[in-house]
Amino acid sequence: MTGQRSFDLRQDSSYRFERIGDGEGEKYILQTSKGFVQGFEVIIDRQGLYIDPFGALDRMREEARANLRHLGLPTDQCKLRPTKSEKRLLKMYPNAQLWKWRNRSGDSYSEADLNTDLLGLLNELMDTPALEPHMFLIYRAMEALAAYRVGKVNGLAQAGASTSKGRAIGPQAKKAKALRIRQIVWRHAAMYWTSRRSCENDASNTAVNICEQVNSELRGVALIGERDRAAKTIGDDIRAGIKSGVFQSGEFGA
Repeated sequence: MTGQRSFDLRQDSSYRFERIGDGEGEKYILQTSKGFVQGFEVIIDRQGLYIDPFGALDRMREEARANLRHLGLPTDQCKLRPTKSEKRLLKMYPNAQLWKWRNRSGDSYSEADLNTDLLGLLNELMDTPALEPHMFLIYRAMEALAAYRVGKVNGLAQAGASTSKGRAIGPQAKKAKALRIRQIVWRHAAMYWTSRRSCENDASNTAVNICEQVNSELRGVALIGERDRAAKTIGDDIRAGIKSGVFQSGEFGA
């Protein structure tokens, strides 16, 4: 274990160890500075602490195999007899692996395809001798990428939740704003009618005469921008007030 397939961690300050047992070959818990915890077989010898990432990668392979079996699909350990169409495939692609071929669902993000791809790539990775000296670095990169993806997904989920909340609040806020605008219109109309009894309930003429004052107040409380509220729209506001009976009650709310 302390040969080619193990990696000395004495110089890496980003890791710390918690002993589970004593003696050579006992289990330790390896914890990164970011808090991600993984169980590894750690060897203690006179030179220090060594770790073998192959065990962790092999556990990933076993998990992918178990997932495929649970889905009723073949794994790399199954002996499959090719059908006629698969025999033609093997003539065209001698290196094709039948278990991979049969597991393809057409959806690259399906559970079947994800586990098939993971298992196939881990097999290639662990069966490439030239990569052995770099395996711990590869494993750490895989862990970092997984953590990064989880972080991105969490961020998207939070953004989605905020967007959903915004959509839920949006209509309520628009409704409240429209009511505030109408309350200001109604108040100005009622004030105008106190000195112009002949115009009472005449929405169109009243709107034309109070339009300037209404827009001035609406802009002062930031309910409109540079564009004025049209006299026709103000007239519609007044008609809505007449229909709802707010002028009879005198309760304009603004």
